[in-house]
Amino acid sequence: MKTACIFGDSLAAGWVLDEKENRYVISPDGCVSLFAEKAGYKIDNRSRFGYTIEKGKRMLDKFLPTVKDYDWVVLEFGGNDCDFNWKEVSDAPDSDHAPRTELSSFIDTYSAMIDEIRAAGGRPVMTTLPPLYAEKFLDWVTALNKAEKSNIVHWLGDVGHIYRWHEMYNMAICDLANRKRVPVIDVRSAFLRVGEYFKLLCKDGMHPNADGHAVIADELFRIKGESFEAPFRAQVCRARA
Repeated sequence: MKTACIFGDSLAAGWVLDEKENRYVISPDGCVSLFAEKAGYKIDNRSRFGYTIEKGKRMLDKFLPTVKDYDWVVLEFGGNDCDFNWKEVSDAPDSDHAPRTELSSFIDTYSAMIDEIRAAGGRPVMTTLPPLYAEKFLDWVTALNKAEKSNIVHWLGDVGHIYRWHEMYNMAICDLANRKRVPVIDVRSAFLRVGEYFKLLCKDGMHPNADGHAVIADELFRIKGESFEAPFRAQVCRARA
């Protein structure tokens, strides 16, 4: 049986928004669970809701001696790192605000994690980010933080800036993967191929819904084919959406 260990955030952990209860829950049909069942993989999922790359690295360091025991060590980060404190943005729309993880720190930490995994005898794999739906995302963070939407838009310049900022982190993932020669699971392209990709997202505009998790699981299985390893080596990460 093939094995994998995953370090990531709420996407890999299988969290979705229960839109009836308006709260986040772990879905039994998350992409990792769906893939494991379909492909016959044994997967240890170390992903946690809200994790940034720094928290992920601390988790990796804890389990570093074990990474050599898996066929693959999957890394899925970036969605929380590029996020902002939207209440602070709303309260001071003419001030400068930093993301939860500055891009340079995100790249440096991600690079260090890859090096550590390889030095410990593991084989890293990275994932791209599913695309945001900027309009829904803005509505969600505005309501969640009891913020002033017009102030946030003033700071952004335009709503589409949310997508472009998120895409910048995705491009950094692609660039790092290419430079470090790390195989990539291109989640973003799998979503964008659907066309109306926003139908694959919860009403928060960021977390994949049940259909979105099914698309990711299908992409994992498509890459796997008859051999998980050979297609991964040939997989090319796209630097643009």
